[in-house]
Amino acid sequence: MVQPEFGRRLRRARLDAQMSQLELAGDAYTNSYVSYLESGRRAPTSDVAAYLAARLGTTPAALGFVNGDATDLDTRIALELLVGDKAIGRHEWVSALAAANRALELASRSPRRDRTWEATHLKCRILIESGDFAAAAELAAQMAGDELSDLSPLLKAESLTLAARALRGCGQLEDAAVTARAALDVPDLDETLEVEGLLQLIAARAELGHDPVELTPEVARLETVAQQLESGHTRGRVLWTIGNIAYLIGDAERGATAHAQAASMISATVDLALFGRLHRVIAHYRLSNRDIDGVAHELAVARQAAELVGRPSDLVELAVEEARLMHLQGGNAAALDEIDAALASTVMAIPFVGRAETLELRGDVLVALGRGSEAKAAYVQAAEDYEAMNALPRALSAWRLAAGELGPSQG
Repeated sequence: MVQPEFGRRLRRARLDAQMSQLELAGDAYTNSYVSYLESGRRAPTSDVAAYLAARLGTTPAALGFVNGDATDLDTRIALELLVGDKAIGRHEWVSALAAANRALELASRSPRRDRTWEATHLKCRILIESGDFAAAAELAAQMAGDELSDLSPLLKAESLTLAARALRGCGQLEDAAVTARAALDVPDLDETLEVEGLLQLIAARAELGHDPVELTPEVARLETVAQQLESGHTRGRVLWTIGNIAYLIGDAERGATAHAQAASMISATVDLALFGRLHRVIAHYRLSNRDIDGVAHELAVARQAAELVGRPSDLVELAVEEARLMHLQGGNAAALDEIDAALASTVMAIPFVGRAETLELRGDVLVALGRGSEAKAAYVQAAEDYEAMNALPRALSAWRLAAGELGPSQG
C-alpha cells in the first residue's frame, strides 16, 4: 500500500543524516527508487524499510512504516520492480520491459491496486526511455485516469508529466502542452514534480514555435523552483532548458553559459544517455547560431555516449547534427548523404519536431548544392510536418522558405 508518511519521514531522516539519495540507496537499490519512495510513488516492503532504516540508524516504525502483512506475491512484485529499475539504469530495455511485464502480471493477482500502478509506471518509463513514445503516451493516460491517481495528487501529477513527455516524443505537441499544464494545476506539488511539469510545458511550447519571449514567466518560475532542488542532476536539466530558450530569444552568450553550467551538473556516471543528449543539443544550438567553434568535440562526446547506451533515435538525431556541421563547413554532398540516411530510418517514420527540422536542413543543403526545386520540396514536407503537429509559426516559416522568401533556415 502507498505510504506517504513513510516517504516524508524517510526524506526528513535522510536530510538530517546529510545523505544523498544515492548514498542512502547503497548497493542494494538505486537513487531513483529512493526518490520514488520519498514522494510516495512507490510502496516499501518490510525488507526495504528495514534496509533503509538501518542505513539511517533508526527503525522502520520510526520512519512511519506500516507492515501490510506482505504476502509472497507482494514480495515477488517488489523484486520484479527492482529488477526493472536496475535494468533501466543499465539501459537494458528488453530486460527492463520483461521485468515490468512480469510485475504487471503478478500485480493483476494482488488485492493491492498500488502494485498495478507501480508496475504500469515502470513500464511507461521504460517505453519512454527506449523511444516507444506512442505506447508510453497511451499507458500514461491510463495511469492518469486511474482511481488511485485521483486519490493521490502526487500520483496524478507524475502520470501527467510522463504523458506530456511521451506526447512530445510522438509529435502531439498541443496535447503535451495541455497535459503539462494539467500536471502543474495539481494541488500541493512537490518541487521535483513542479520542475518536471514546467520542463515539459516549456519544451512543448518552444517546439510549437511560440514566441520564446512569451515563455519568460514559465522560465522565471522554473528558475525559482529549481533553487529548492536537492539534485544537481535535475538542476542541470533546468539549466539545459534555460540555455535552449536563451538561444531562441537570441541571447547566445547566456545560452552558452547556461549550457556549460548544465554540462557541469549532468553527470555521465549518473545517466550517460542524458549526458550524451545534452552535448548533442549544445552542438545543435551552436550550429543553429552558425557557431562551429568546439562543436566537433561536443558531437564526439555525444557519439561516444550514444554508441554505448543510446536509443536508436539518439544515433539518428546525432547524425543529423553531424550533417549540419558538414553543411556549415562546405561538405554539402556528404551532408546530404547523412541526412537522407537519417530520413530513411524507422525513427523518422512519423511527423515530429526532429523530422521536420531534418527536412528543413535538407532544403538548406540542396540550396547550397544549387538544386532549388528539390530544396523547395523538402521545405514543403517540413511545413506539412509542422502543420500536422499544429506548430503553425514554424509551418509558416517553412512555407516561406519553400516560396523563396527567406534564406536557409539553420534552425
